[in-house]
Amino acid sequence: MKRSLNRILVLLMTWVVGSHLLGNELTNIQFSPASPASIDWEEQVVITFDYQTEETEGIRVSCTAYSTSHDLNTAWAGSRLLTGQTGSSDTYFIVRSGEGILNTVILRMKSAATGDIIFEKKMEDLAYSCPKVIDGEEIPYPECSETRVVPHITAYGGLFETMVIVQNFSNAPQSFVLTPYGADGNKYQDFTDHLEAQETAYFAFEDIFPAEQTAYFTINPEAKIVVDVAYTSTMNGSPAFARERCRFAKRWALTPGNWNLVFDGLAIVNMGDAETNFVLSQYDSTNNLIHSQVIAEAVQPGQKVLYVLDAHFSDPANTRFVFESDHKVAFLALSGSLPGSESNFLWENAAFPLD
Repeated sequence: MKRSLNRILVLLMTWVVGSHLLGNELTNIQFSPASPASIDWEEQVVITFDYQTEETEGIRVSCTAYSTSHDLNTAWAGSRLLTGQTGSSDTYFIVRSGEGILNTVILRMKSAATGDIIFEKKMEDLAYSCPKVIDGEEIPYPECSETRVVPHITAYGGLFETMVIVQNFSNAPQSFVLTPYGADGNKYQDFTDHLEAQETAYFAFEDIFPAEQTAYFTINPEAKIVVDVAYTSTMNGSPAFARERCRFAKRWALTPGNWNLVFDGLAIVNMGDAETNFVLSQYDSTNNLIHSQVIAEAVQPGQKVLYVLDAHFSDPANTRFVFESDHKVAFLALSGSLPGSESNFLWENAAFPLD
């Protein structure tokens, strides 16, 4: 009798634990295209998901999609019967008309037997701008086949401050993601936002990125925006502007300034998938090598290096410099006033990709 009672207790415990672990839930929810994105009217945004349920007669899963800030006419797929305790399925939504950002989707699981809602998940951090084209006008930003990057953010608390400028020149709202990285290539939390048509936003970098860690940042390639940065002296000076990079190369050429009056510096990010050395060489006017220097060794993927040219070179008059790496890099050359100058200016020095 005791053995029978124990067996019953074990069976009851197994049933209770199994039921608790199963529950009613939607997991592994994925959007295609992924947010943020620009979509056309009537373009389907497909939502795939896995489900688990205790309902023995099946479930139905539906979605509701809308904007909390714009007047959009939206629609979504009807819910179909899903059977089995676990499985995978999909649904979708579309925007039929309207202009703006769709930012909220609610997924609901209902009992097929009773119609009761047994699970609900609300996602409010989405950014689908619609439409891609208004009155036949194409978004004017060119497509980038590679990563978009701003390779330099000035050191927090230093002599220069950085402002991030995001511009939408189109007649449609645009969403975007900026991803900050440390000099060691460590990735930090994304900053996601959107702009209305023809809007420009100005951000102090410390307001949107981890202030003391951020060394550079990337822009999601599909964002139809233009990103600039402004470097401004904390003492006395005027902003220097630099634009996001969409072109990378292994070799770069640049011409130095007068080091009695200014300094020349480089900000370089390894965009490759393996470590590399950074080499800088100085040539005279007849292309004779004056000096070659390894300025950084074993630079890891995603790592950023800062270098001031007069650290290993001298007498820049009538010379040029060539930078070389085994992997493509994002390259920014900056010139600026020497420390102690009455006015502190910083500006971008033209650099030419050689491959």
